[in-house]
Amino acid sequence: EGARSFFGKRVADLSLAEGALLAGLIKGPSAYSPRRHFNAAIKRKNLVLQKMLALGKISPQAYEKARAARITILPPTL
Repeated sequence: EGARSFFGKRVADLSLAEGALLAGLIKGPSAYSPRRHFNAAIKRKNLVLQKMLALGKISPQAYEKARAARITILPPTL
């Protein structure tokens, strides 16, 4: 599960920014892996947030907060 692997959380406990990052992985898990391609993952997260805003799923305030949120990825576990 991505939520536990990347953030050490249950899906229900993810922030909007973390959830958008995971949603962005669907298009290309290898290309947008935050451990291997952090900057690409953040750009994809921001695109997901833009689409959510355009569809009226989030407010402009939630969009700005999620875009600015610091994302911390846990190191992989063995």
